[in-house]
Amino acid sequence: MTILTGETLARLNADLAIPRYDRRQVTTGIVHIGVGGFHRSHQAMSIDTLMNRGAAMDWGIGVQPSNTAMRDVLAAQDGL
Repeated sequence: MTILTGETLARLNADLAIPRYDRRQVTTGIVHIGVGGFHRSHQAMSIDTLMNRGAAMDWGIGVQPSNTAMRDVLAAQDGL
């Protein structure tokens, strides 16, 4: 199994959707507070769609600083 990171994106199956924008250009505009992984994942998918169209680059989704578990999981996969 391939671990998902920014470095491994290019090795994924070409049929998989990956970000086509420069993720270094994204700034946080949304901070997700509390529980709600289901909502966060759907929100992220919508924002990613906009970013792939060249819009909403200032709507990156951050996590509440106290949510260290989610922060650590996202950091391990380069925020993907």
